[in-house]
Amino acid sequence: VIPINISKTQPPGGGFMQDMLPVKEVAIVAEGTTFAAAAVGTAMAAASSSTSQDHEKAMDLDAGVLFPCGCKGAKIFAFGDSFDQMAASLNADKVLFGLFTTSQEAMMEDETFATAPSSKRSDSIVPFAIEFVGSKVKNFVAENYGRHLRDISEFCRAHSKFETLQLIACKNSQMVKECISQILDELFEVQKDEVEAEVIDETPEPMHDMNVSYKKISLSSSGITAYKNAIENQESTEVPTGAEILACVRKNMGVPYNWVLFQPSQTELIVENAGSGGVDELTRVLQSEYNDQILFGLARVSFIGKTFGSRQIWWALEWTGEHCTSVKMFGQLRDCGNAMHEMIGERSFTVTNLAASDMTLDAICERVKRSCDVTDFDLSVESLINAHVEEQKTIEAYFDKQLEKIRLRRMAEEARKRNEERLQRLRQRNAAREKMQPLLEKRKQCWSEMSLPDILADLGKSTMPGWVLFEVDL
Repeated sequence: VIPINISKTQPPGGGFMQDMLPVKEVAIVAEGTTFAAAAVGTAMAAASSSTSQDHEKAMDLDAGVLFPCGCKGAKIFAFGDSFDQMAASLNADKVLFGLFTTSQEAMMEDETFATAPSSKRSDSIVPFAIEFVGSKVKNFVAENYGRHLRDISEFCRAHSKFETLQLIACKNSQMVKECISQILDELFEVQKDEVEAEVIDETPEPMHDMNVSYKKISLSSSGITAYKNAIENQESTEVPTGAEILACVRKNMGVPYNWVLFQPSQTELIVENAGSGGVDELTRVLQSEYNDQILFGLARVSFIGKTFGSRQIWWALEWTGEHCTSVKMFGQLRDCGNAMHEMIGERSFTVTNLAASDMTLDAICERVKRSCDVTDFDLSVESLINAHVEEQKTIEAYFDKQLEKIRLRRMAEEARKRNEERLQRLRQRNAAREKMQPLLEKRKQCWSEMSLPDILADLGKSTMPGWVLFEVDL
């Protein structure tokens, strides 16, 4: 008794194996007996025909279940987790098919992942049907496999239970990666240039307008002074002290301050405000902000002429707001007056008991004329305005430099924050990978004992990226 027919089919464990079909018993008679030989030939032909029919029925039952329709079998080639692993498995001598599930985040390199904002990243799993034709495969062979691509893709879709598969047909791993990335970008409407623009954007926050002139003395439409601007935009260590501002006002062309106001104190110079806009700015600030306070101050005014150049006059202020009525406030004025006078230092004259609305350029010029015995330069309002305009050019240049320093500092701070966010994202990604690794190892162990249809089904249920490549027998 001998077996007379053998065929290939796909076992549940994966890989081709040779299964014995039903054995036919045949009687072997002595050589030279024509009748007997003929009988044996007839019996073998009948057995072969019957076995072929049984094999075709078995193949029909297996097609679409153990391997794709139109094929004779399928064999697992490799499986894994990441695209890089799959790319390393591709073989230039083979035609391979497979199922690859991944996400936009999983396909990103670490640096891209770390810099792309969360609104531009997705971790949703997308399935891809893969057809890889190696560079060494003959064209006619590739065409023959290509005719079965639809059936093979449907086989993957049916077992994985995915509603749709994105089909990728390429000849090298780079093409596969580019196609997958392009499809993911289109699916989630992410344009790389938008991501890069958002990441690289280093536009500083809007700054106060620091262009100053005699008619527009404040640093911005909100009326912020140079001192308040320093508090708002500079590091605390860069904000000048009372002594430093006083020294700046006392310089002939000190920038950026030409007036300063101090709170009443017997021991120290406590800055309340200071500015660069001259008399007009000082009177506006007093009238709008300090009608209910006692303050001491020093201001510098300049006069300029063609023949005498630039001359400076310093005058002090003892300010009592119109709404100051309490005994305590007047006590501050009395108790701190001498100490503040000494700390502020020399002045040409002191303005007291004058309303802010009366503190005009004309009034200041008249006080200068009465207090100073000056005959060698012009003490007119026009001369004061001309000097102020020239001074503002220097102050404007100073603020331009300050703006640049602030801009660079803010850019550096934003870069530091972005880098910290980038490192934090990388730490989170690495932590997630470490947490997932045992699950991936366990899955690989399970897949090593599973059939191709079972691996496809497991991929369809998993929320983790993965892939399986297989060969088909035509």
